[in-house]
Amino acid sequence: MDWSSLTSNNYQWAQGYGYGSYTSCVNVVSTTNFAANSYNSTFTSLFGSYFGDFDISNNLLRSALASDGEILTSVWSGRPKWYFHQMGTGNPIGLSTLMSQNIWNGFYRVYPDALYGAGMVHPSFHGDVSLKLFPYETVPELVITQDSCSNRFILSWDRHTDSDVFEYVVQRTESLDSSFLDLAISTTDTFYIDSFPNAGMNYYMVRGIKPIENCSGIHYELSHGIIDSAEYREPIAYAGNDTAVCEAMEVTLGTSFAYDTFIELNWAPGNILTDSTLQQPTWTVTQDQDFILSAIDTITGCIDLDTISITENPLPLDTINPPSIFNTCGDTISIDASHSPTGKSYHWIFTAGSPATAGGVGSHVVDWTLSGAYTIYLSVYNQTTLCLKQDSLIYNVACVLPVQLIQAKAVYQTNCNQINTKWVTTAEYNLQGYYLELYKDQKLISKTFVPAKYAHSSQINTYSINAQVEQEVNRFLLTNLDNNGTITVLADQPIASQNCFRDIELYPNPIKINDHAELTIRNIRGVDEIIMYDASGAQVLKTDLTGQTETKIKSVQTLKAGIYFVQLGDRRFKLVVY
Repeated sequence: MDWSSLTSNNYQWAQGYGYGSYTSCVNVVSTTNFAANSYNSTFTSLFGSYFGDFDISNNLLRSALASDGEILTSVWSGRPKWYFHQMGTGNPIGLSTLMSQNIWNGFYRVYPDALYGAGMVHPSFHGDVSLKLFPYETVPELVITQDSCSNRFILSWDRHTDSDVFEYVVQRTESLDSSFLDLAISTTDTFYIDSFPNAGMNYYMVRGIKPIENCSGIHYELSHGIIDSAEYREPIAYAGNDTAVCEAMEVTLGTSFAYDTFIELNWAPGNILTDSTLQQPTWTVTQDQDFILSAIDTITGCIDLDTISITENPLPLDTINPPSIFNTCGDTISIDASHSPTGKSYHWIFTAGSPATAGGVGSHVVDWTLSGAYTIYLSVYNQTTLCLKQDSLIYNVACVLPVQLIQAKAVYQTNCNQINTKWVTTAEYNLQGYYLELYKDQKLISKTFVPAKYAHSSQINTYSINAQVEQEVNRFLLTNLDNNGTITVLADQPIASQNCFRDIELYPNPIKINDHAELTIRNIRGVDEIIMYDASGAQVLKTDLTGQTETKIKSVQTLKAGIYFVQLGDRRFKLVVY
């Protein structure tokens, strides 16, 4: 037939024959036609020279399967003939393939008119051997549930929408790579109970059965199968191991066992836990306590229980005995702990004290040389219960000796922008540090805090600080700050200026640019150089001034009109050029 009719009409079977080549059946179809068109036939056969030799590229038989249409099988039929009548009784095309290829029964041909090529190896099948003539839809909505905690499964499905389906087949396998075996060959029910499933995974398939009547007679056709799987499961509750925990310590219940998402957990009593539904909730130990964990399978309703017992170990009762005397700098006190040291180890920390640490219950002789509020720490470890108790006490130490000033002075350095301050002290007990203040008359110019070096009464400390100044100062004030927050004046004295800060003169300003323009700068003692910048910050001029008190700058004649900045040592002036 002309296969062009298959592009507009639907057929279940189609066959073409004619002169052939590897890629065409003359006046019928070619590989080019298959690539360009969609043919509406399911089962096809072709006969002609060469295209039965399918072991080449661009082969006609295989191109039929590769086309966009509805072709699902392709065979070379003619030498010998193929027979497909088995499909009329509900068998798959694979049985017809088997009978056509194995035509000899040992004595004669099953199909006498098969003619040339019968029994040879070349009639190959291309396509899906499981295809049938009368397929129909699968059974709707298969559901598998485990029967509570028992090792059996309940299968249920909806009745088929085709009213001719009157029975169902239930099958099972342990692997999708294995064949399905019948559990119920035929049942009119829409449920099935498998009381003896496999130990591991179970794959179930349910298929409908309906009668088909045609020219070949009546046969019973199976629907496509609907497949689902189930594995026997029983929830396992892991509450953890019984344990003894120290008083007031936090304990974590449960384990890190990987529960499935359909398992719900619940702890009882839950009101004392961080969250009674957590896998590993926490609890702060206040007493001996038992907890029960329930693991609930939300699919089967099965429940498993486990219990954990928590035993409380009391902490040691030892505490620090407060010292009975008030400590001053240089004094020593005796410190010990209350209660019995039997079966315990002790560790002391005396903040800023001497010694800094100690062991044993005491008494311990400790010395503080500086004022302050110091924390004493005690750790007591019970070697039997492995419980640790910690205690602390704040102890105040006051130093009453005042700071003694031996010497203080402040002088300008030769570059006139730095002042060196120096003072010498002793007896720095109750002291945080010093405030160094520089004034111009009564106006505060700068203030610096200098931490104390803590010289004892037998020691002398010397402080030397260089302070940067950008304007003239003439007064030096030195105070000290003790640990109680009290400020005491130690020195208040003048500072000689050494002619460092006479007024610098820069004129004319503004300056008009012409051939005779020159900028005059006076009173520049102590300034090493002049640097000029334009408004963008770019340097436009630089002149050395070492040893001069006045200079004239003619190079300003090259400047353009605008705003400039003149840097003289640590001072800066604005210059207007027009």
